[in-house]
Amino acid sequence: MLVVLLSSCSKESSNTQAVVNIISPQLFELYTIPDTVEVDFEVISKSPINYIRISIDNINLVPLTNQAYIYPNDDESVFNTEIFLSNVDDKALLPPYNMHIAIDVGGDVQHNFREITIKKPDKSYEGFIAFSQGSNNSVQMDVYDLNSEIIKSQLYPGYFIVSDISGENNLAYLATSSPNITSAINIDSGNYVWGNMGQLPYPLVFDLIKGSNTLYQSSEMGRIIGFNLKNGLQVFNTKVLSDTIPHNMAVNENFIFADFTLRNPGNKLWISFYRTTGQKYSQFVHEYDTKALFAQNDTAILFCVQGNQSNVINFSIIDNNIIKSTSLDNIAIDQVYSFRDNVFTIVDGNKIISYNNTSGNISNVFEANDTIIDVKYEEISSSYVIALPHEIIMLKTNSSTFKRLTTKNTRIESIELIYK
Repeated sequence: MLVVLLSSCSKESSNTQAVVNIISPQLFELYTIPDTVEVDFEVISKSPINYIRISIDNINLVPLTNQAYIYPNDDESVFNTEIFLSNVDDKALLPPYNMHIAIDVGGDVQHNFREITIKKPDKSYEGFIAFSQGSNNSVQMDVYDLNSEIIKSQLYPGYFIVSDISGENNLAYLATSSPNITSAINIDSGNYVWGNMGQLPYPLVFDLIKGSNTLYQSSEMGRIIGFNLKNGLQVFNTKVLSDTIPHNMAVNENFIFADFTLRNPGNKLWISFYRTTGQKYSQFVHEYDTKALFAQNDTAILFCVQGNQSNVINFSIIDNNIIKSTSLDNIAIDQVYSFRDNVFTIVDGNKIISYNNTSGNISNVFEANDTIIDVKYEEISSSYVIALPHEIIMLKTNSSTFKRLTTKNTRIESIELIYK
């Protein structure tokens, strides 16, 4: 096997010199803050390795990130870790940037580098929105700035169902019952921009999800409808399936994938539709209660419950079959969020749990003092924004301490983060 020795600042010594082969990242690979740098490398050394230190450095060899340490066993030669690029001070962004692997071999530290490309995010975090259920059949929308100060507060008729946001269009989306309406609201003014009433005789909406230019909603009527994000014109619909009701949805490049229940108790369905035409592609009959679902490439990742057992199911949309099913023992699935590919955030009561769909690793992230209502991930600062019934808190990644952003007398139903 051919192993390449990369640049080193250490002394030349046949006894202590290690041979390092960096597999990833690739030379000049591009990362946009915030991002995760997957580091894979091989080390061949005749002498024991005391430690390996990995960081992302600027031109002055100042680390932009926390440094990762590995203390290898004698028989280890292949290593991998993750470096999180987040919340980087602009003053430290001095190119060129290098992934820096320092290896202590018998007290002699050698330094190996792989140049990468880093760019600042093309959006900025501007604050957040809290939707809460007010009195007299009304939903309250409070818009907060970066200092968690309310800059706009307004009431809208109805009972809260679900919300979404399009920061680039400066619009928040709200679905309510009584009245049954899906509305787009200007974030700055609080005024309605457009609204679509639910279709009789089954006007209720269950879920909203954004595509590139379309807001999709699952309707009690038995079909999925899509509206233009900006003007609310209907641009998509599936055929009415009169015996079934769509609930959770996921969208990929080619398909809309949704879980359906029968109007009369019985089996459930996962149904996929062509995203361009709305025509049904396939359906799969099952007996799971689907709590959440996501689409990554042509695979749907479904978080389900059957009896008292929680499961993660990987499902092939193209082949219309289950690829694998993984049990999540002693976890009750209330909500699930996807903030990074193949890494999912599960809410179980007052607990936040991380699940890696690739490795199957499960780890506890945070335990709150009350039931968790909603979770969003603030990408720029790498922080969780967490809604409890009457307060919103912010938790930095890999931290157990949190900052209270605001408290409310009314019950919080959801939060949306504002990026522009």
